[in-house]
Amino acid sequence: MTKRILIGSDGTGRFRIRASAAGHNVDNAALDDLLFDADAVPGRIIRQGARYCAWNEYQQSQPQVPAETTFAHNVPPGLSFIIVAIAKARYVDGSEPEDWRYWANEGSPGHLRVVLRNFGNSDMKGHYVTPHRFSGDDSNGYVYWGGWSIGWNGTNITVTNNCACGLWVRWQALEL
Repeated sequence: MTKRILIGSDGTGRFRIRASAAGHNVDNAALDDLLFDADAVPGRIIRQGARYCAWNEYQQSQPQVPAETTFAHNVPPGLSFIIVAIAKARYVDGSEPEDWRYWANEGSPGHLRVVLRNFGNSDMKGHYVTPHRFSGDDSNGYVYWGGWSIGWNGTNITVTNNCACGLWVRWQALEL
């Protein structure tokens, strides 16, 4: 006979309200085998954090070379999870640019130089956005690139920053 309902202490000093599906013990049931858990919602947050991610200030001499920041997420081994993140434009001193910025080639063909540009939407100042990465060619020899992306493995998160500014990234590891 399985223990399917828990109202009170779970034996570790935590007070919980849980109910498990038939055939599953409420004390050690997997998330998918719980019918109710007052502590959890689907996509339980395992870990979370915030981190400053630098930008490549040397794009003029290293065009289209992004800055990468890698750090540990400390998710316990054996869990299935995804990382979700949002970021806003910010410099290392905490100040924010007037707008999200990107890089562009400027000048005449054969005499191009790399410059930074604003998206032209000051409403984005101070606001978080989801990962976005772009590059393009306007068919006149001018190339544009910017944005940011995120990747992860069993131990680390890597933020790739193509923006012309730093990023303040907020992230969460969600159990699947």
